[in-house]
Amino acid sequence: MSKEKDILDEVVGKIEDYEKEMSSWIEDSNLYADLYCIRPPKRKNNTFSNPRLPEMHRAVEALTTTAVRMMTAKDPYFSVNLVDFDVDDKSVYTVQRVLETQARVSQYKQYLTKAFRSLIPMGIVIVDEPFEWVKLNPFGREIPVTRFLPRSILQMGFDRSSIDINFCDWIYTNDIISKGRLQYMAENDATGAWIKKSVEAVIQDTSKETNEFIQDRLSSANYYAIRGNVDTSCELVIHHGLLETMNDGLHYIVGVVNRRHIVKFLANPDQTGNRNFRIAKWIDFEGEPLGYGLGRLLARNHRAMDANRQKTQDLLSFGTYNIWLKNNAAGINSQDLVMRPNKVISTGDMGGLRQLITDTGAALNGLKLEEILKNDFRNASGATDTLQASVTEATASEVAIVQNEAMRRLSVYVENIAESLGRDHFIKMHNNNRMNLDRPFVVSSTNGPIRVYPKDINIDVDIEMSIVTDKDFRPKRTEQLLKVLELSSSIRQENPDKFMIDTLPIYREIMRSMDVDPKEIIRDIDEAAELAVANLQMKQMQNMPSAGGAPEADEEVTGGVGTEMTPIGPVSASVNAPAIEEMNQ
Repeated sequence: MSKEKDILDEVVGKIEDYEKEMSSWIEDSNLYADLYCIRPPKRKNNTFSNPRLPEMHRAVEALTTTAVRMMTAKDPYFSVNLVDFDVDDKSVYTVQRVLETQARVSQYKQYLTKAFRSLIPMGIVIVDEPFEWVKLNPFGREIPVTRFLPRSILQMGFDRSSIDINFCDWIYTNDIISKGRLQYMAENDATGAWIKKSVEAVIQDTSKETNEFIQDRLSSANYYAIRGNVDTSCELVIHHGLLETMNDGLHYIVGVVNRRHIVKFLANPDQTGNRNFRIAKWIDFEGEPLGYGLGRLLARNHRAMDANRQKTQDLLSFGTYNIWLKNNAAGINSQDLVMRPNKVISTGDMGGLRQLITDTGAALNGLKLEEILKNDFRNASGATDTLQASVTEATASEVAIVQNEAMRRLSVYVENIAESLGRDHFIKMHNNNRMNLDRPFVVSSTNGPIRVYPKDINIDVDIEMSIVTDKDFRPKRTEQLLKVLELSSSIRQENPDKFMIDTLPIYREIMRSMDVDPKEIIRDIDEAAELAVANLQMKQMQNMPSAGGAPEADEEVTGGVGTEMTPIGPVSASVNAPAIEEMNQ
């Protein structure tokens, strides 16, 4: 019991230390989220307007949609390359179909878009990759998947002594879940890691204590406005990593609820230091574990745009409200200053009332300054006017130059990020399949359903992402393969007796790139002969008279001109004669 309390105190201590030391960064991250969501800033004193420009939202959406399209436009958008020896192409094709099906079931594209929406403004995104079986219908069909679940950086914590989160000693997630969900997770656990007695204690607990940082986040999203009491919710922290209390060098997974109850405890099955988290950064700069995003780089610029718009908008509003100056000695009643036909206003001084004139021309300077600030923001972010499909006065040549430069810059970012959020994730999916599959499942293909057994995909492969950039990988690769094929054919024709050139691997790679199984096209001669004879037999069986009927007089079933007797019956001797000869022998 003492060690359990020591573990609880260690985990809670890490959480509270992180929240205390990172409070200013958490506050800034909330600002970046507000900029994207176009939430108005806090109203200043003596101001009429309170604008928030949508520049951050527009930039993030333009970059996100372009980046996701670059990573997933190809079909398929990744390819499986064999690393094992003495493995046929059918296994590679099966692995490709399995990974494509799992990516579709886990909604990889949708969550990839969500990941980029966090990555670009925050500078970093952490993706959770749990392995689980997913039921596809109520009739029992299920499939194993490795999830791709982007986590809010505001609900993550890590060991700050490391400059790279991938190599930190510990990391934790922080969630608000219902007590019913907590009970479901404990009851459907296959690892035996959940402590049922502690879960029951949490369910019976009626306190309403919740992490203040999560409270602020939920309040800003208006969750508490909808649901006032939180007694049915609880804070669940999952800690992954080393424990000083254990002091044995092992990595543990510890679940803590409301910072008072340990509800889950087990040693990590993977003791290599690899955790079920995928980490990507928008701009990876030296000595910065969190990376740089548009928020950290351009939030000050965005607030300057908002302040400039507020001043300009207040000035224009002041001019349009038609404000008047009145001399108190003029005897004019302010209530009489209401527009009405044939209105008569009594006054003791004809010059005692005059309009307050404002210089609205100054607003033009504010609008010009706004354009300068917008251009600075767009150029620094990479979300240029052309990328956002904004109408500009630039010439076609200037637009083409700017567009190419923006795409080249974004292409470099996407290629680097695709290694983590693309290639590494699919390798993790395949490794999970090899380690965790204990029963067969079914996936679809162009040739019909495939029943996949664990042994069918237990091969070593590598993944290559087919990113659509200015280089456009797959068409370029296919073009190079065709050139090699042409060159190989020329060498074989010119020196038929000197060299032996096998071009079959080239044909197979080209077919796989077009999502065609080479086994369905390329067959051995013996296999093709057997298939031809079987097809002929089937046709003749269909043309033979039904049972009890007699053949026509001119039909000779047992042998005649143009037929040959084989062990499988009479077939035409003019078709595939070598194969028939071999069967008769």
